[in-house]
Amino acid sequence: MVDTAPSGHTLRLLAMPELIRRWLGMLEALLAKRRYLRRVFSRDRRPDRLDLFVVKWKSSLQRIETLLRDPVRSNSFP
Repeated sequence: MVDTAPSGHTLRLLAMPELIRRWLGMLEALLAKRRYLRRVFSRDRRPDRLDLFVVKWKSSLQRIETLLRDPVRSNSFP
């Protein structure tokens, strides 16, 4: 259960997935450069902890967004 102020905080909560998505996009751009350097200097192409971190966050983000937009599970109370 999340109790928020009637408008301002609720709007921020609903905007959170998009903010996190943009943050993850920037992180992925940085990690792409890091992966390139890792491939060039160590010839290692395997995903590492940071790659898995981004995958996990994307999965969590999708679940959060689905939950926030599900009219059965998310309800407003008067």
